[in-house]
Amino acid sequence: MKSHSHPKSSNPSVQLAIFAVSLIDDAVILGGSQIGLHLRWLHWLSPVILVGMFIYISLQILDYLCQQA
Repeated sequence: MKSHSHPKSSNPSVQLAIFAVSLIDDAVILGGSQIGLHLRWLHWLSPVILVGMFIYISLQILDYLCQQA
């Protein structure tokens, strides 16, 4: 039986920050489009946040699987 002493890598403040930025980004895009405001930089920010979240979650899963081995 292997025992790993990895530090907990899922930092709640990082998860909360990612969630908050994603939520604010979506709210500004939807709210701004309703009043006729179009901010071009927000349209590329959404895919960047999505890719970042995918990478973060993938690394968390990989870390979990490595700890189980």
